[in-house]
Amino acid sequence: MATMQSGDARATCGRGFSRILLAAVLAGLWFPWPGEARQRDPDTAEAALNQARTLKKKLDAEQSAAISDYLRCIRLYKRVYMSDPHFEGSDDAIYEAASLYQEIAARFRDPAYDLEAVQLLRFLIKDYPASPFRPYAILRLAAMGPAREAMSETASSVPAPSPLPEKAVRPQSQTGPAPATSQAAQAAARAAAVRSIRYQSEADRTRVTIDFDERATCQAQRISNPDRLFFDCSNTWLVLDAPDSIVTVNDRFLRRIRAAQFQPGVVRIVLDLKPGADCTVSETTNPFRIAVEVKGGQ
Repeated sequence: MATMQSGDARATCGRGFSRILLAAVLAGLWFPWPGEARQRDPDTAEAALNQARTLKKKLDAEQSAAISDYLRCIRLYKRVYMSDPHFEGSDDAIYEAASLYQEIAARFRDPAYDLEAVQLLRFLIKDYPASPFRPYAILRLAAMGPAREAMSETASSVPAPSPLPEKAVRPQSQTGPAPATSQAAQAAARAAAVRSIRYQSEADRTRVTIDFDERATCQAQRISNPDRLFFDCSNTWLVLDAPDSIVTVNDRFLRRIRAAQFQPGVVRIVLDLKPGADCTVSETTNPFRIAVEVKGGQ
């Protein structure tokens, strides 16, 4: 089964895996830890979060800080969720690290760091769906893409942003203003995210499955010349490895699958069909997903 989904796919084994894992930890590189992949260390996570926030305050006060100082602060943030993905400050650390990457990209005019921010924001949305930072992560992603102008127009017509949500135990660090207004953030909090799009080719059919983290409203439409079936999913955001994701299928029934953030809050998913293909669409709940069976291709 092929899959188009968010997050990293890791399939390593034996001694090679151990060496790669050790090198990644020593280098402070980013990758999400599965919840049960390692022993939890909340004390180390808490200490790293406090150190990161202390360093961040120094960086805010120093206009001449080097990029290496910012990256050292990000490594401390990463140590938080790498030490304990379930620590109550792990989502804080992910969001604050992503914000810092965006700051680096703007200050040092290096868009490569925006890509690092995108990875962390998608990680937060996918692996921490209950986090109060999820709507802000969604809006940051929107503002970084083609939706930037639309988000700016929305911000001019509604009240000033409310502060970021505050947890009961640890106050939030100052990561800058919220990326959009309180009304937009509330809408994003109720939004669904497309988490994966999968397909399976068989002799007599091709099955396509679209997975969401919440129930979404999707309108399906069939268009010819060329023949395709597309879904417009409202109040929904794309959380995949790239803003525009394309998977080539090219079997008897289906040419390819395309997914993109068509406009702010609307994800469009397109199935490019082979001539003569028939489609059957169904929905399931818990979790919510759309299933498409494509048959009858020439």
